[in-house]
Amino acid sequence: RSAQVDRLELVKWSAPEASLEMDVSKGFYVRALARDLGRSLGTGAVLAQLRRTRVGPFDLEAAVTLEDAEAAFAEGWWTRILHPLDAALVDRSAIIVDSEAENAMRNGQQIGGPAPERSTSDEVRVYTREGVFVGLVHWDGVTGRWQPDKVFPRP
Repeated sequence: RSAQVDRLELVKWSAPEASLEMDVSKGFYVRALARDLGRSLGTGAVLAQLRRTRVGPFDLEAAVTLEDAEAAFAEGWWTRILHPLDAALVDRSAIIVDSEAENAMRNGQQIGGPAPERSTSDEVRVYTREGVFVGLVHWDGVTGRWQPDKVFPRP
């Protein structure tokens, strides 16, 4: 799998340690970067610490501590800290289906709909006309229909 580096910045250098900040795509192995840098320098290197500051649309500023999450569940205010199921998928395209297509999809059947604008193997979000998240589909170029990948129960 190919990966992309959008930003790689040396933020601190105090021999023999370096601190880097980076924005990378999925499939990027930070530990492998440390290994490869050490190999290139002829010194060897290991990753001493790895801290994710963002994953998709979620960042540390919106994070909840484990203690707060435990309290939220124990005290009944957990709905204030949980995101909707599809919140992590906002970067994907979406299609809206009628009730007939929703039922077909819930039964594992392919559904009709407009073809994606570009050739893609990416999954697409599916919603009902009422805005209910149904699941994820991908385009089947052979049949010219959307193939369900993941279907979630009705709320």
